[in-house]
Amino acid sequence: MNLQILYQDKDLVVVIKPVGVSSQESHDFNDDMVSLLQKQLGRDDIYVVHRLDQMVTGVMVYALNKETAGSLRLNAKRYQAILDGIPREKKGTLTDWLVKGYDNKSRVCDPKTKGARDAKLNYRVIENKFVNGHQRSRVDIELVTGRHHQIRVQFASRGWPVVGDVKYGYKGEGEQVCPIALAAVELEFAHPRSKKVMRFKYDWNRDIS
Repeated sequence: MNLQILYQDKDLVVVIKPVGVSSQESHDFNDDMVSLLQKQLGRDDIYVVHRLDQMVTGVMVYALNKETAGSLRLNAKRYQAILDGIPREKKGTLTDWLVKGYDNKSRVCDPKTKGARDAKLNYRVIENKFVNGHQRSRVDIELVTGRHHQIRVQFASRGWPVVGDVKYGYKGEGEQVCPIALAAVELEFAHPRSKKVMRFKYDWNRDIS
């Protein structure tokens, strides 16, 4: 599998992660982003800077040396999702407290719950459509915090699960939808060496239907 590389220099590489590929080193015989980049770039020193859920596609950046890995900070991460349902407000902010369980699922919880972490995102409805008896909407999302399964659980807890995300309540009667309709569509960071602000976009063209 050849990965789509958007940018590369001696310090970092920006790449599109395919659906179903782990963003970090896996502990089985399946391909992961680190091993795929090692093969494609012909080098061993690939460092994980941030993560995406395995079933989510989108733009990612990996460091090519320890210095970059220790200093690279993401300024902004933007996502798009197709929801089963339509948020009541065209744009808004979702704020919750989340806790991760032993079943690898996160849940909205009371802020006093042991292990609870604050979660916040901003969203904007781009379009909505009636599809096969379901109201659906495409939303643009800016993450303020980066918690485990944050986008998926915050929308699902309000009755608008991400299409295809059966783990967080999507039903999809009579449908076979895979993968889940969520993608990282934009990434912004200051280059650790030049300090130049760099912005990369992914043209995620999944149809709302």
